[in-house]
Amino acid sequence: RGEGLFPKYIDRITALDPQFEYPYLLGILMMPRQGQMQEAAAIAERGMRALPENWQIPFYLGAQYHIVARDTARALRYITLAAQKTSAPPLVKQMQAIYTTQIGQFSAARGFFAVMHETAKEEETKRIAREWLDRLDQIEALQGAVQRFAARFGRFPVSVGEMQERGIIQEIPSDLKN
Repeated sequence: RGEGLFPKYIDRITALDPQFEYPYLLGILMMPRQGQMQEAAAIAERGMRALPENWQIPFYLGAQYHIVARDTARALRYITLAAQKTSAPPLVKQMQAIYTTQIGQFSAARGFFAVMHETAKEEETKRIAREWLDRLDQIEALQGAVQRFAARFGRFPVSVGEMQERGIIQEIPSDLKN
């Protein structure tokens, strides 16, 4: 009955004070779960224009695109905007690298994680970046193995085990066993 009022309230509040961050964040966090993703995105866009150095508005919009809309490419677009802000915490750059991996841009993801590993001050951040670099190594090795299998046998393998049985790989990576 009053579903359409919330975006109007956010509009009015932000028209009165465009620099007031809280209404933008509230709208971004609440509206997508009510089926108002487009309205939340419009509010976020206005917030990003009004508060161009704010990393939270694009970050939370990106998170909503990922969680609610299941749109990883659009999520990455906004997470990338957030990561470019000087005030963004290291976690935002980690999320950018993870989303980049999820959409299959492995070389870009490798670059993000390599920079993160080299520049991080916290050991935990270095460890996480190293783990992701190792995962990307495994993905690239398996992609190469699949391509070699297809070139040799004229088809893609049915399983990783088949690539081992046919001598394409020596052993199955530990996280793929079972």
